Amino acid sequence: RARVPDAAVREVAAPELVPLVESGVRSGPRVRGAVAAAVATFDEPLEALVLACTHFPLLDAEFAAVLGAHVRRIDPAERQAENAASFARARGGRGETGGTRYVTTGPLEPFRAAVASLGAIGPRDSFDGITASLARR
Repeated sequence: RARVPDAAVREVAAPELVPLVESGVRSGPRVRGAVAAAVATFDEPLEALVLACTHFPLLDAEFAAVLGAHVRRIDPAERQAENAASFARARGGRGETGGTRYVTTGPLEPFRAAVASLGAIGPRDSFDGITASLARR
């Protein structure tokens, strides 16, 4: 909003998508229906959609199918990854491999399997489940 003051920005929650991704369901009629329901809440044509949840870029193909090629889909995680790499380099990062801590408020094992299906688990990575009440703090 600060960079483009005339842009119409609207936030829409789509919590039904998160459990699908965390259980490893990233495509198919169920996901496409949930994506369609989420974007149906927009009352004006879209020029762009920011996939502003870490789960949503994993559903990019479904968003593309529902929205069409004319709607730009923006993954903010790509920019954040660039910022993190820049931050590490500026502080003398030695090029060592770190680890990732994966946290979910849902069932841990389906979440772990979903991450594993992406081929993203490294030797120093860990998984934790937290209760929804702790996540809100």
